[in-house]
Amino acid sequence: YTFLSVKKGYDFVNGDNDPMDDHGHGTFVGQILKNPHSNLPLVNTEVFAVKVLNEIGQGSVSNIIEGIYWSIENNMDIILMSFGGDKNSQFLYEAIIEAYNNNITLIAAAGNNNKDLLFPAKYNETLSVGSVNQKLQRSSFSNYGNRLDFVEPGEDILVTNGQSFFKISGTSLSVPHLGIISAAYISQNNFSPQVLKSILINTSIDLGKNGRDN
Repeated sequence: YTFLSVKKGYDFVNGDNDPMDDHGHGTFVGQILKNPHSNLPLVNTEVFAVKVLNEIGQGSVSNIIEGIYWSIENNMDIILMSFGGDKNSQFLYEAIIEAYNNNITLIAAAGNNNKDLLFPAKYNETLSVGSVNQKLQRSSFSNYGNRLDFVEPGEDILVTNGQSFFKISGTSLSVPHLGIISAAYISQNNFSPQVLKSILINTSIDLGKNGRDN
């Protein structure tokens, strides 16, 4: 993660100011926002790393909640959540409502289980994102449902570990793609999450059947 031009937020797993990515997942998500060699596409956007998952990619709801409140206190515009779980948490939902009411756009991964959406993507206050391939077809692994808002590229995405390049897949990678578009709109006008969602819907390509579908 040392080759990414991201700012240090906080590490809620280890309780320190260095959110070192000892797993790799965050590094792959982050480099979609800021390419290691060019900082494209978000050259003039500040991206903060907030660590809520451990070295094997797992974490507690309490760490995620702390990460959300850190984002509120530090005036973030967008929170990208490339993670999910099957169980609802009232405490997590309250934190998300708090962020939403503070004009923060929350974007969450649908999940990679070919089933209904995971939490927090399932909450109305989040923008939920599934994955499509290069042919704009739903990725076979991508979760779906009546709460799915958008799909973005998430299959065979080229990433680097700082030494070699390889392709990976997952709705986690779809999240930063929607984050890029959201950041572009918010940089023009600090749209509320509600207005931003309407703009995103109106400027999206309608895939599948006409109108909204699962």
